[in-house]
Amino acid sequence: APLKPTEQAFREVLHTRGIMAAKAVQQTASTSHSVDLSKSLNEACISGDINTVRQLLAQNPKGMLTLKQDEKGLNALMLAIDNGHEAIVELLLTQANAEKQAIQQNKEGSIALIIAAHKGHAPVVKLLLKLRNADEQIIYKNELGGNALIFAATEGQKEVVELLLKHAIGNAHVFQQVMDGTTALIASVRHGHTPVVKLLLNHKTKNKQAVQQDKEGTTALMIAAHDGNLEILELLLELSNRDEQVIQQNEHGVNALMIAAALGHTKIVNRLLRLHNGEEQAAQKSKKGATALIVAAQAGHKEVVDCLLGLPNGDAQAIQQTSQGWNAMMHATTSGHLEVVESLLKCDNRDEQVAQQNKAGETAQMIAQSEGNPDIAAKIGALKSKIEKQ
Repeated sequence: APLKPTEQAFREVLHTRGIMAAKAVQQTASTSHSVDLSKSLNEACISGDINTVRQLLAQNPKGMLTLKQDEKGLNALMLAIDNGHEAIVELLLTQANAEKQAIQQNKEGSIALIIAAHKGHAPVVKLLLKLRNADEQIIYKNELGGNALIFAATEGQKEVVELLLKHAIGNAHVFQQVMDGTTALIASVRHGHTPVVKLLLNHKTKNKQAVQQDKEGTTALMIAAHDGNLEILELLLELSNRDEQVIQQNEHGVNALMIAAALGHTKIVNRLLRLHNGEEQAAQKSKKGATALIVAAQAGHKEVVDCLLGLPNGDAQAIQQTSQGWNAMMHATTSGHLEVVESLLKCDNRDEQVAQQNKAGETAQMIAQSEGNPDIAAKIGALKSKIEKQ
């Protein structure tokens, strides 16, 4: 008997649902199989099993398997690089989708070139730079703003740095900065990687690199001064823009000389003061009005104080005052640095120094007395008595 219209419609619905269910089961099975293959490929890339990698790639001619990423966002290429399996990397890059593999990002936003540069895998870097999208890889920045050059410079990977500097068409990667403003040069100086610093300073962009500042206004020269790294300081001072470098100030108004003076790096201070603008550096003030002499006096670095007082403008420095009216002698006094006070008292304008008052109306002698430094108070008092008798 012919089916009623409602029965016919019902059977058609059941048939359609059956087809859809069958397709869903088939798709689930296919997805499960793909996941298993992806897991096998990742494991082979980690262990270095190139034969298994070759077999799995043969089963996946479209190359989609190589684009699967694990829970950390790592694809097969990244895993092979991370574990140092160069032969597997080379094999993966023979796939038609090599460029796509190279530009995939992990959960930290890093790509294969960044991982290879960080690890110092120069042969792998060479392979990646042969790809058509090499320039895109070179200027690529991860979530922290770091590119391959910055990571290589940070780790002191000289060979990788050399490759990246030679290959790039432009210079954008040299000037790129991470979130805190660190550049490749700043990173290499901060970590004391002299060979990498030399490479960067041999690049045509060396002068511009040297005056780049991070988010706090710090330059490569300031870092070298802070660390007492005379060798790197000399490399930076060999540049034609040395005069510009030495008078640069960070966000607090501090220059390289002040940094070295505050830390007692006498050799660095001497080297900076030998430049023709040594007096200009010494006269510069921070935003709070401190000079190199003031910070050296406060820290009790007598040798540095003597270097600064030996300049033609030494006496002028001695009477400079901070925004709160404190001169070098007051700072030395409050810290109990008798030898520094003695050096300051040898200046021709010592009477002017001891007569100066800060914004609270205090003199160096008054500060010495209140801070419990009787020896310093006596020294200043003896000078004042001598002046009064004259």
